[in-house]
Amino acid sequence: MSSKFRSIRWELCLAVGIPLVAVYLTVLGTAYYEFRKHAYEGMSNYMTARATLYAEKFNEAFSVTAQGVNTTASFLEEKTVFSEETLYHLLRDHVSQNPFISGSAIAFAENAFTSKKKLFGPYVCRKTPEMNAKQENPSSPKNTELFREIDVAKDAYDYRSWDWYSSPKKSGVAVWTEPFFDEGAGNIMMCTYSTPFFKNGKFQGVVTADIPIQNLQKFLREDSLVASNAFVIISREGQYITHPNPEYIMKETIFSNAEKIHRPELISLGRKMTSGGKGAVLIKDFTGSKKIFLFYAPITSTGWSFAATVPEEEIMRPVWQQLTRFGLSMSVGLLLIVILLLVISAKITQPAIKLSAAAKKLGTGDFDVPFEESYGANEIGALAESFKQMVQGLKKYMAALTQEIAKRQQVESELQVARDIQLSLLPKTFPPFPERKEFDLYGKNGPARFVAGDFFDFFFVNGNTLVFTIADVSGKGIPAAMFMVIARTLIRNITSSGKSPSETLEATNKILFDGNERGMFVTLFLGYYDLRSGTVWYVNAGHHQPYCIDRSGKVRKFGRVTGTILGISEDLKYEAAKETLALGETLILYTDGFPEARTPSGEFLNEKRFQAFLEGHAQESVMALCEKVFQEAMDFQQQKPTDDLTILSLRRLI
Repeated sequence: MSSKFRSIRWELCLAVGIPLVAVYLTVLGTAYYEFRKHAYEGMSNYMTARATLYAEKFNEAFSVTAQGVNTTASFLEEKTVFSEETLYHLLRDHVSQNPFISGSAIAFAENAFTSKKKLFGPYVCRKTPEMNAKQENPSSPKNTELFREIDVAKDAYDYRSWDWYSSPKKSGVAVWTEPFFDEGAGNIMMCTYSTPFFKNGKFQGVVTADIPIQNLQKFLREDSLVASNAFVIISREGQYITHPNPEYIMKETIFSNAEKIHRPELISLGRKMTSGGKGAVLIKDFTGSKKIFLFYAPITSTGWSFAATVPEEEIMRPVWQQLTRFGLSMSVGLLLIVILLLVISAKITQPAIKLSAAAKKLGTGDFDVPFEESYGANEIGALAESFKQMVQGLKKYMAALTQEIAKRQQVESELQVARDIQLSLLPKTFPPFPERKEFDLYGKNGPARFVAGDFFDFFFVNGNTLVFTIADVSGKGIPAAMFMVIARTLIRNITSSGKSPSETLEATNKILFDGNERGMFVTLFLGYYDLRSGTVWYVNAGHHQPYCIDRSGKVRKFGRVTGTILGISEDLKYEAAKETLALGETLILYTDGFPEARTPSGEFLNEKRFQAFLEGHAQESVMALCEKVFQEAMDFQQQKPTDDLTILSLRRLI
């Protein structure tokens, strides 16, 4: 049994199972896509709504803060005279009534409170553990433990250059400042809402409320959903007001951070956030290690933007759970189908196994194979019936084949005898004239079938003239071989009578044409070689031009075609020509089996490649040259020649 054998059972299981698995995987992939899509859409809608909700919560808190400040400013614009204590009391009430703020101030313009005080800035803030318990304002109650009261102009700094004072003074409208550290007054990181107040159209000062940055973070952490995920608030300029990494707060902007980590998409996101946009995006986190959903919405009252993030894995966790349950149920169904296939295929293949055993026995030459009465009324049963008929037919065929083989062996034996006779007519002893030192000569013939239509020959007509010839008869097999024998015999007989090359071929052609009912013909090169001068007196009757190899190994064509092929017309004339071989030059004669040799794929060896073969062995002996070129042509055809191969080489030595 072949190592590649695969039973029908498994073929059937694979044929059904693989497409089924492909369908299952497609369904799983589609389910994953849909689950993921719905999870993303659901989370995007939910978190965008939540982000908007948190932004609105901030807006509400900021609006309450702004309303309190605006009320105080209106009060100051209506009232003309008030004491310092009244102002501090007003500020204490303001701070105590709004837990979201840490402090409030009234910063008067120059000489606006009284001419005795150039600047006056009463400020009340909640005390922190780090603050000194000392009461800075002597007019305040001594038992105040919750608030710190100071005059900013006197006890802290000249507020006229600070943004919370200068911006509303310049613009004439309320402003929210960028976050800053209020060193000397509140001594915490804060942002301030500041609104101007006027009298008779003249600027009198500003009323402020400070919101600690830590209050913003605390406000968000009270929500369980936000507390479990990272969130940020950025200012109008993109500065981090809150951030999971405390080192970023007030020290980095979303733009500077994006440039540091080479994330241009964060710059685009920052622009959308600072321009008041809202939405949801799937991006990589700031470390680039995992994907997150980022949801953002504007805090319209301040121009800030709120954003919260949720890791993609949290969104995908329920998706994977759904997909796992779905996949398990599909896998169970697939397993049941495979088991059913195995059971059914076993019933189908059992008769086939029995037939296989019978076929193996038949393969050993035993035609008396037992068969069961029935293999079933199906395709297997029909196969078994055909198998029975095949065995009966094989018995008859083997009997006929035995007789045919006997006849063929007899024919092949006769062909081998014909081949032996043909070979006996061709020169086979080399060197053929060992006593002659003027030249070296070698030839080789290989038939495409048992017998060939090519031939070569050489012989002396006198002591100084060597006659040599090579020919290619049309067709192959016995008819071509018979025609070859006739042509060879005619050449030998006519040249021996002393005729010239042209006379010899004219006489040979006339005899070959007479009675040539099959229309056969022959291409032939006949040469008379003068050993003393090296001159070749020749006739080329439609044969391939020979090659000449000089002493340096350079290959060139030799002579020309001087007449047409033999056997096609009765009265043909042939012109003889002469050309001389120089010392060391080699004449190569060959038949068309060389240039027309083909690979199994149909590629021809061609004249160019054949010439390259000759150049590759030009410096070798004539015997080695012929043998190696012959072998290369056989290798090119993978030892399966389609035409006879014949080559003859003559080298002048003296």
